[in-house]
Amino acid sequence: MANTFRKSVRKLNQEQMNQDASALFSSEQKNALFKQTKMYIFLQELLESVKGELEAEEEIQSYFPLTTDGPNLSFMNVGYLGIYHPKTEKGRKYIKDFHDLRGNRLLIFTDQRIIFLTIIEYIDQGLFYSYPYEAISVITVKKMKSSYWEREGGFRFTRKKLISYYFDFECENSIFSELIDEADAQLFLEQISEIDKMKNISIRESVYRKRKFDFLINNFQMGLRIGIFLSYSMIVLFILFFLLGVVFHIGPWADLIPKY
Repeated sequence: MANTFRKSVRKLNQEQMNQDASALFSSEQKNALFKQTKMYIFLQELLESVKGELEAEEEIQSYFPLTTDGPNLSFMNVGYLGIYHPKTEKGRKYIKDFHDLRGNRLLIFTDQRIIFLTIIEYIDQGLFYSYPYEAISVITVKKMKSSYWEREGGFRFTRKKLISYYFDFECENSIFSELIDEADAQLFLEQISEIDKMKNISIRESVYRKRKFDFLINNFQMGLRIGIFLSYSMIVLFILFFLLGVVFHIGPWADLIPKY
């Protein structure tokens, strides 16, 4: 079943873009998809609270859901990093209702800034992060393709293609990096021409950092390239040492095949 948080935010986006909401939520759908409807109602209440954080005349343009499934990176929200202990009754109720700790996150694009929040942290502590467009000089939007094999039964496997977009920017002393899906990437590119304060932001495929240290250390693309390089290097070294041991009787596998 598709992620209810992701689906609910998608429908909020459709309403935000003035589409017919009555066609999206019929009484049959509400009865059949109780959990999704519950999430939708919760998000409406959450966003009403977020709107109270906005500046005068600041307006929300769109929402992007980030989860621990699908195309998103999510490595900062799983394992030990995904552990969270709620401090309020409201936070405990959210976890009980939706079985989520730090997995559901939200990017909100207003006409003045980008707002990022982790749902449980916001309802429990009122914590969110603000990135004014004036403080962002470059946003990276790079298309990334990958594939995987999915078992269909028995020995039958089908190759599936996955398209995601690397989304990255630096704002003052903060760095934000994520993978978003194709629908969100296209929506973001459309927003650029509609939000006046975003028109001065350069959209590139390469990662931008003010400091070289951050470019090397805080760079997902660089880390991915280094990881791939090290993986291939280990394979080459394994083959090299194996051949040295078998053919020339040198190295750790020198006695693998006895000399005659």
